Amino acid sequence: MPGLNSSEKARFEKFLSTLPKDRKKALYERFRSMDAEERNVAIRKILANTAKTSGKSAPGPQAKQAAPAKAPKGAPDKHQQKPKQKAAVQQTGKKTAQPVKPEKKQSSVKPGEEKKTDKNKAKEVKRPNFNRIVNVLTVMVVLGCLFTLSLAYLTNMSEINSLFMSPAVSGKPGNTPSPSGSASETEASDKETSASTTSETTAEPTATPTPLPLKSDAPDLDGITVVIDPMHQAETSTATEDLLPDKTAFKAAATKGGEGVKTGVKESELVLDYALAAKEYLEKCGAKVVLTRTTDDIDLSNQDRARMATSSDCDVFIRLEARSVDDAALTGVRVCIPEYGKNKTKDLKTGEMLSKMIAEAENMEDGGVLSTIAYTGLNYATSVHAFQLNLGFLSNENDETILADSGNIYEVAASLAEFCNAIKK
Repeated sequence: MPGLNSSEKARFEKFLSTLPKDRKKALYERFRSMDAEERNVAIRKILANTAKTSGKSAPGPQAKQAAPAKAPKGAPDKHQQKPKQKAAVQQTGKKTAQPVKPEKKQSSVKPGEEKKTDKNKAKEVKRPNFNRIVNVLTVMVVLGCLFTLSLAYLTNMSEINSLFMSPAVSGKPGNTPSPSGSASETEASDKETSASTTSETTAEPTATPTPLPLKSDAPDLDGITVVIDPMHQAETSTATEDLLPDKTAFKAAATKGGEGVKTGVKESELVLDYALAAKEYLEKCGAKVVLTRTTDDIDLSNQDRARMATSSDCDVFIRLEARSVDDAALTGVRVCIPEYGKNKTKDLKTGEMLSKMIAEAENMEDGGVLSTIAYTGLNYATSVHAFQLNLGFLSNENDETILADSGNIYEVAASLAEFCNAIKK
């Protein structure tokens, strides 16, 4: 944990060992949304609160029964003070008010009630845990309802997109819209009718995607191995996995990702289009390219994707995403790398280069590079040069328009080739 000294790390590890499994999981869920500085501040607050709690202890029976401090030499004894007071009365002939003896402070808790008080304190300590569990369950129920509503919405959106989506959004360069949408629909309908009524009719050949042309200055990538991971998949995995090696924190094994705010395009499908185009272009430049997936209908954990990279001894591991966030104004390209590992120092500079190259290709803002522990696929790939490239934000309408353009997909593929050439061994 950068920024924490050894004492703080040890205290925090000790604190983690006292937590139940559900609280550890909730705590790391909070941490993954923070950057390193925010997370260190949160950890120090936790340590400070823990120190205050441990510093408060109830007075023991010895404290209650402690003998009064001995009077210093020369101080009058209590029994010797009474005759002097009476003598003073006799001399003056006046009655003076007798000093009121201070009453002994008695404990408000009777001996028989001490155990009950301890039990009440234990309940008060446990209640925050109970409240957190209730809050987590409430959030899960709300998310479940939102998921159901989103699924119904997506079903309708897919029907709308199939009728009105421009062919350019498919991500295949060379496709051009039909001059007359109604005419093309009529022709397609006639072909389907003919195929269904005449069993002997030969099936129409499947259209072959237009090959990606190499630029005149395309680099020679012979001898380089690249692993590309189009992040996410069609459905979120029901399984969980460790977020970090040798740490108790869990995340979903794989998620379905976000959606475009304007067209509803799915992140998992969009980044797969970018990965397929990049593979074709890089291979034409001579590189060996491995994709972690070639279909959206798959259940592949983030740890499995990282292992595909580390086992291949690749020169570079690139994960592609197009994030959706609550802030619709957030825009641009950003690169993430693992927060720890032997390659961190070098990959910080290399990641800055990747972010700048892609931002220029897409004509977007350059968000730079960030080291983080928030991503399982990076945490388990520290033995190779691993980069997570956010191509833009689907939660931003302008970014979404750029990302859905087939020309942008081609430019990103060409820029990735230039990046691989720059880091070629």
